[in-house]
Amino acid sequence: MVQRSTTHVVKSDSLMELGLAALYSEQAVQSGMTTAKADLIFASLPYKILHEFQIPVYNAIRERDADYDRRLEKAGFLLDYGDDDSGLFMKYLWRGSGYYIDVGALELIANGSIKLKSGVDVKKLTEHSVILSDGTELPADLVVYATGYGSMNGWAADLISREVADKVGKVWGLGSNTTKDPGPMGRRAAQYVEADAAGRALVPWR
Repeated sequence: MVQRSTTHVVKSDSLMELGLAALYSEQAVQSGMTTAKADLIFASLPYKILHEFQIPVYNAIRERDADYDRRLEKAGFLLDYGDDDSGLFMKYLWRGSGYYIDVGALELIANGSIKLKSGVDVKKLTEHSVILSDGTELPADLVVYATGYGSMNGWAADLISREVADKVGKVWGLGSNTTKDPGPMGRRAAQYVEADAAGRALVPWR
């Protein structure tokens, strides 16, 4: 797997138990919560301040999954918790990319089953390999290349104008943290390429 830039990852059980259980769980249903009520509560928080409610949640997830994160980092995986440690939902709203809910694949990276090359770009393709920006050549039977994803704020700029997009971003909280430049992490889509068990076929991750 080739990982160009940092990724926010969260284990599915941690996300459900610490991030969503109060609204979306059997426990919530038993407490009188309905899907309609849960959706209304979640939607009642303006995007402008939503990150303030998400930061404590992802601090708890970071503490719970600290050993898991250390294993990934030891394998060379580049981790982040978002521009301001607000985690998955704000990355989705601000960027539309750069996160992954783990359902088992990252364990294969942590235990070495999937080999990892991080912090590099794909420089060029040859008939049978991928050449990386650091000169590394990886044999490949197949390469699926995915890029070009951006934030909702960016799409508004493309469809209407940058001026309107900036105004909307400041009001509704779309785009990367509304007022600051998202930096290269927010301006370009991260590129992830996963090798098959034999280390040959390359498939994208986002």
